[in-house]
Amino acid sequence: MTKTHDLAVVGAGFAGLAAAKAAAAHGLDVVVLDRQSHAGARVRTTGILVKEAAEEAPIPQQLVRSIRRVRLYAPNLRRFDLASPGYYFLVTETHGLMRWFANRTKALGAQLRWGETFNDARIDGDRVVIESAGLAARMLIGADGPRSEVARRFGLGVNRAFLVGAEAEIEGVRGIDDCLHVFLDRELAPGYIAWVVPAPNGVAQVGLACRPPARPNLAKFIEKAGRVFDFSDARIVGRRGGPIPVGGRVSPIANQHVLLAGDAAGLVSPLTAGGIHTALHYGRLAGRAAAAWLEGKGPPPGTVMEHEYPRFRWKRTMRGAADRMMPDPLVDAMIGLPPMRRLARLVFFHTRGLASAEAWRDVFRGEG
Repeated sequence: MTKTHDLAVVGAGFAGLAAAKAAAAHGLDVVVLDRQSHAGARVRTTGILVKEAAEEAPIPQQLVRSIRRVRLYAPNLRRFDLASPGYYFLVTETHGLMRWFANRTKALGAQLRWGETFNDARIDGDRVVIESAGLAARMLIGADGPRSEVARRFGLGVNRAFLVGAEAEIEGVRGIDDCLHVFLDRELAPGYIAWVVPAPNGVAQVGLACRPPARPNLAKFIEKAGRVFDFSDARIVGRRGGPIPVGGRVSPIANQHVLLAGDAAGLVSPLTAGGIHTALHYGRLAGRAAAAWLEGKGPPPGTVMEHEYPRFRWKRTMRGAADRMMPDPLVDAMIGLPPMRRLARLVFFHTRGLASAEAWRDVFRGEG
């Protein structure tokens, strides 16, 4: 006989676990399905948390490394440093972080079922039946990544614009300061950036992303980065990567019994491609909205999250500019000049909203 849970969540990434944890904290019967064999078995994200995300979800210190400077490189490798008082990033040991987060969710009573591939479901009256898993739920949250099968199965919005990223975890890289090293290079990373950053487990995370039809050439970037860092004794110990949705929020995000969250809902900044903060924040709100509805204390979660989920209007406009990018010779000429410093500070340190008129006045009049 098919057991009916209050809430089923497909996908045990940041958004799915945040939603499951929030709903379980309200006493709901929650089950999470994920095709991985265990938490953190397959990581796709770099795992860099902005200050806002770190403050929302305190994380064990052994799983993070604090970075307070950004070093920005032109294509010719000229560079300058940026910092903002009180601002920082946390580079995470992402595999361990996902295990920790999964354990916290499980401790609140959520059931985590690993090795479960979602490939079929249907709405049957007032519940969603997932035949392959032998269960049903009064509500389903699809947090199953940028190419969501939940979205496809239920005719919800799908992501259509992507960056493609590739990253290696490398031991033995020398010469890396405590910086987020960001490389602007239209040839290597059209539409985005390349990066090198030290992680808490003694490795360096080295990667890049680009807009299709270009493909990330990690070997070529490592060769170029070898002009800055010493890779002579380096060894690749892990790889990750995949599509990053940058088209903004999908539509529709929900029907009566199904809601999308995280990458599945397109909740990734079209400009910076950052999605962990939005995954944690709005995943938690989605779980709370589901709990309120299932307890008869609120409207359907889709109605609530339609107003809560960001639309990224301004960042989608900026994405168009990022796709075109300045020619490399112009970046070489402008690197370190005040206008580029102010623009970079605005993007990286979030000291003011990107859509803020005040912020853009500062860029052009030379303040900040």
